[in-house]
Amino acid sequence: IGPEIHGMVHKISKEQVKVKRLAADLKSHEQMLKKSYDEMMALRSHVESGGQVYVDTRGKAHDLARVKQDLRHRFTLYQTAEKTSEKKGEILNLRKESLAAAHMKLGEAKSQQRELELQIENLTARNRMNEVIATATQIKLDNSQLSKTREMLDDIDARISADEEYYNIAPKYFGQIPVNDDSVTPSSDVLNDMDAYFEAKESGSGDVSNESSEADLVVN
Repeated sequence: IGPEIHGMVHKISKEQVKVKRLAADLKSHEQMLKKSYDEMMALRSHVESGGQVYVDTRGKAHDLARVKQDLRHRFTLYQTAEKTSEKKGEILNLRKESLAAAHMKLGEAKSQQRELELQIENLTARNRMNEVIATATQIKLDNSQLSKTREMLDDIDARISADEEYYNIAPKYFGQIPVNDDSVTPSSDVLNDMDAYFEAKESGSGDVSNESSEADLVVN
């Protein structure tokens, strides 16, 4: 609304100039009217005094009839001029009232302009806040590398767990030396077990031989 207010100020400025000119014209007209009144009253005073000849400022003499004729003419012009002056005064008053109303309207417009500017500032601030919120919610962070790293660590953990399980059960199937205390089963001394085994076996073999000899003797 800046251009509109600027136009109002321009119109008011032009009207103020016209009002000043009208006031100056009215003042000049009133001065002329006062001068005409004074001259008319001077001629009337001469007529009322009973003088038969009136000598003007240039030294020319005028008889009473001529003076009355001139007085009548001046009075008619004065009446017209006075009415004109009254009309000019009325017009001037109306223009002044219109100018005062325009000033008041301009003041209201400026006040409304300030209110609108404050409202615009408020809306602008709110809109910027919404833009900031929208921008914040639209921020997208690329966390794919984190996911890939997590998957890689899970794979490594699975492989290590598989290896650990393999080395725990391998001795049971491949006869390897157990490296885990949990996989070692308690047993007796191997040397003693071997002696007991072979002694028992030799002892059994000896009994069979004796029994065979005895049988041969019986048959013979």
